[in-house]
Amino acid sequence: MQKVACTKCETLILPTTAQKTGGLCLPCSTGTREAIEQSKAYYQKERKLDRTDPERLFWKALVSRVHGPGGFAALRAQEKKYFAAHVLLGEVYNGGFEQFFHNHSGEYFIVASQTLLELGAQRSLRLLRRAKEILFASDDVPLHTPVRRQYLANHPIKEREALETLDKEFWSDPDALYEKLSAFAREHGLFGVAA
Repeated sequence: MQKVACTKCETLILPTTAQKTGGLCLPCSTGTREAIEQSKAYYQKERKLDRTDPERLFWKALVSRVHGPGGFAALRAQEKKYFAAHVLLGEVYNGGFEQFFHNHSGEYFIVASQTLLELGAQRSLRLLRRAKEILFASDDVPLHTPVRRQYLANHPIKEREALETLDKEFWSDPDALYEKLSAFAREHGLFGVAA
């Protein structure tokens, strides 16, 4: 059976499909073709930014350095601050404060807290400190992941619900943290370009 061209996008389709859809391929007939094309354009733009954007390039290099010889300890002070706060953002946006403390990222609690304070991100700092209190009470946040996970395993559902409330407030971005972190990095020349 010879295929025919969609009357809108010219993709080859079966004649039976064309007959059912008035000559259109299924994505064009359902209206998803436009969304597909928008998605393609978005991801092409993102891939280009991954190769050209100074902030993204710096972040990739920083992550490589943290996972390489010397690790986090080998970073300069301003790089540590940027990294810890950025990891906090990524973890909380992905899975909440519980995920931040559950994963390896929890060991950056002190540096992330100091960075939020330095950035003037008082509301975000308050949320982070409250999450720490819910999970660890007055104890210090353990540096070792298995110890932190033991704390997390011992918390009742009620406290997890309180964490979810904090997560939602953090997600509303009360301090415009990404913008503040970008400004911090530019001010300290972290992207290779001083402000």
